Amino acid sequence: MARATSLPSILVLAVLLTASTGLVYSTPNGKGAKHGETGSPARAPGPSTSRTRIPAPAPAPGPQPASPPTNSAPSVSPGSHSRAPVAPTPSTVAPGPIDPSNDVPISNEVRALFIGPGLVDFIDPPPKSSFIAPPSTTATSATDPVSAIGFWQQPLAFPERITTFDSRTFKQTIFNVTLGEFEVIGTLHPAIANSTALLAYGRSATTANLPGPTFEVLQGQPLFVTVVNKLPGNNTGSLANAIDYTLTFLPPPPGKGVFTSVHLHGGIQEPQSDGNPDVWFTNPDLCDYSTETCVGPLFNVSNKYLDPPGQKTHFYPNINPATLLFYHDHAFGVTRLNVYNGLLGHYIVRSQWELQNPALPKGKYEREMAIVDVLLNPDGSLDYPTMGVTPFHPKWVPETFGTFMTVNGKIWPFFEVERTTYRFRIVNGCQARFLNLRLVDPQSTGERIGNTSVLPFVQIGAEQGFLPAPAVLDTILMGNAERADVLIDFSRMPVGAEIIMSNDAAAPFPDGPAPVFGVNGTASVLKFIVVAHDARAGPTRGVPDRRAVGKFVPPAAMAAAPPVTKTRPLLLLENLTPSGATIQLTLNGLPYRSPLTGAPIVTELPAQGTTELWEMFNPTADSHPIHTHLVGFQVLNRQPYNTTSPPTSPVFTGPPEPPAPNETGMKDTVKVPPGFVTRILITFARPGWIPGQGPPFPFDPTPQPGYVWHCHILNHEDNDMMRPYFLIDPPTFVKLKGRVQKTSSFLRLVH
Repeated sequence: MARATSLPSILVLAVLLTASTGLVYSTPNGKGAKHGETGSPARAPGPSTSRTRIPAPAPAPGPQPASPPTNSAPSVSPGSHSRAPVAPTPSTVAPGPIDPSNDVPISNEVRALFIGPGLVDFIDPPPKSSFIAPPSTTATSATDPVSAIGFWQQPLAFPERITTFDSRTFKQTIFNVTLGEFEVIGTLHPAIANSTALLAYGRSATTANLPGPTFEVLQGQPLFVTVVNKLPGNNTGSLANAIDYTLTFLPPPPGKGVFTSVHLHGGIQEPQSDGNPDVWFTNPDLCDYSTETCVGPLFNVSNKYLDPPGQKTHFYPNINPATLLFYHDHAFGVTRLNVYNGLLGHYIVRSQWELQNPALPKGKYEREMAIVDVLLNPDGSLDYPTMGVTPFHPKWVPETFGTFMTVNGKIWPFFEVERTTYRFRIVNGCQARFLNLRLVDPQSTGERIGNTSVLPFVQIGAEQGFLPAPAVLDTILMGNAERADVLIDFSRMPVGAEIIMSNDAAAPFPDGPAPVFGVNGTASVLKFIVVAHDARAGPTRGVPDRRAVGKFVPPAAMAAAPPVTKTRPLLLLENLTPSGATIQLTLNGLPYRSPLTGAPIVTELPAQGTTELWEMFNPTADSHPIHTHLVGFQVLNRQPYNTTSPPTSPVFTGPPEPPAPNETGMKDTVKVPPGFVTRILITFARPGWIPGQGPPFPFDPTPQPGYVWHCHILNHEDNDMMRPYFLIDPPTFVKLKGRVQKTSSFLRLVH
């Protein structure tokens, strides 16, 4: 039992903790800002067998929260979901710090102070029992354009490519790219042509589109990308009213511009170029940089390249293995809105081995796909929930699920494929929806599909490069932000054959309802139509059998991790009202910011060049896709456990389970299923680094603003399921920037 601590002692401890981070936030007038966001006390996990959400503890004396706005109602907004109330379950978890091995120990009292008092006093009306509210787009009027949306009525489109090197000589030809952010009018479907306002990346307002341009860079050739914010005063469609200011921190004034921060997901880059959520900036045509809050609280310390108002330069060294990355918005508290509104694009890192390998499809036989589900208003504009499930966050909902599936910004497109093998680079760009993709035959109506796979996927790569060996799969399960590098062999299909790429993943995953068919159905994604092979492209290419398929991946695609120097038990939590409505989600029971200073609470301080074992315990009802910035990792195993046992002394209910065949390579996003501990090995160094042979990174990774790790369900990420972390120098002499310096973790952190 924790000893009693007086309030002054709690304040001293909290100040010491936040001061140890060395992060100081300032308002435009130079005074420290106090963050007013609130959350609920961490709850005890429920039993692993039921995987149900457990209400917050019984109400305790304390101040009541502010009354909800008069237009707030307990009903669920379209596209959102809420859980049915569940009965309280007694907890056997003893009070105490979640992770005493963390670098910064946190007492129960300080933890309670960070999370905030009085929240459990609120008892909201029971939410609706359905997981997904009836879609608002099922109109019956013949004048309603959305009602005319049908399947397979438009071809799949592909974004503009920016190739920065000569494919014959491999010499770099482009060193700097300026990428704008614009509002555009898009056509998601012919029935709603020129009806959908989007936010999009592009080199000009006329070429900006969803998704943004695909970058194609060569491994080891650095690139400067300058992003210029030309966005309007607010998000488009229903998203204009969806910002929940209880989630933001020092935002720009309403109507003064959509604020953005671009993150290259999976990229290995310096902190100043990583797209930290507090490094956002706005359009200077709408926001007065001299008198108004127009940049995030860590923008100035990240403005390494002295950009003028309204833009941010990023330096990408491109030292990843050959793989598919993607770039997207990452602004604090509004990531879910900006990405949903269209701010994402592909980023392909090539290697010479890959380009010279004749076995890999190239040119028009290699295509990228971003799969995103959306909601639509009757006029074709983007719809989005604007009514929360608790008054603590009056507009935020725990998850958002669309009713239309898009691929590269097109609803239910078709793609004509020749009788040969294609390579597809797929990213799950959905807000909260998992994908379980399958290739099946269409049935008679063309709207309902069978559930028997007619073609396999041959997955050859994941988020951080090629797999050690190809995985032949009937289905590919993808959490949010996971990528799959797959081959599909159409050479044995007759001309005229039709194959549907379907999705049967539950939403929420894994225990929500399955996708539906027909109008507003999310079980159908894309139709392939087989056409004759173009003889000018050479002979028909088929995927060889499993014994020969190894030619598609390079030898030694993944090196063994160095010895583990630290093990971190980490706990995923969902804080609920007594009736089961979600207030917030956290990692290790902490919010992202200190309520005293507004600075992120840093508890993970790994040292450069070391390998850590992260054990992520999930007692919640959802599977969470966890993403680490800067570095990739290896999935070691998953093991079921009794979720009433604490991570510091878990009670396991089964043996460890090895990763799936397509998880054996390096990754940067991993599914953490409910009732399991998921173990990953992280080496905090560049790929291929050998101890003693130069610094772990070709840049200094230790300055502000540091890095983050978080859940990539964007609704969760925006509501505290994100943690900052700082890399520190090892407690030895290290060579950085051409000079030898002796450092300590504390001095490095506060420097």
